[in-house]
Amino acid sequence: MAKNNTPVDKNSREYLLRQVANGRYSLLLIVILTVVNLIMTILDTNTYFLFSASVPYYLVFVGMGIENGFVDGAWNVKGTLTYTGLVIALVIVAVYLLCWLLSKKRAGWLTAALVLFIVEPWRWWSLPLRCMIAPWASWWISCCTSGPS
Repeated sequence: MAKNNTPVDKNSREYLLRQVANGRYSLLLIVILTVVNLIMTILDTNTYFLFSASVPYYLVFVGMGIENGFVDGAWNVKGTLTYTGLVIALVIVAVYLLCWLLSKKRAGWLTAALVLFIVEPWRWWSLPLRCMIAPWASWWISCCTSGPS
């Protein structure tokens, strides 16, 4: 079978529409896998799909962990923190789904979803990083300004 060796015009409307359709498919896959991750977290399956939003998963996971004391074994207690994390997680998933729905008319919503997907884990992990770096940063600044203590 012979391959089609004709060059693809990357500026053609058909090519760009195909790229947008692929982006929409990827965004829908992210939403589906994130919902599956939330369900698997609530059911305590110890499984996680990587191609999904991380913050919704961690909100539910940390809520369950706090209520169960982060003890190994079955996490049976699902109380206020778990369900609060789940509600916030579903709001985040709804934002992704809204971006997917609105991207049918305007492709710029795919860019908004991409920015959310990039910024989301950074915001989640920035607080612990700041807490770890802050003591060292203050020590370094004091050493540079007044010499070692």
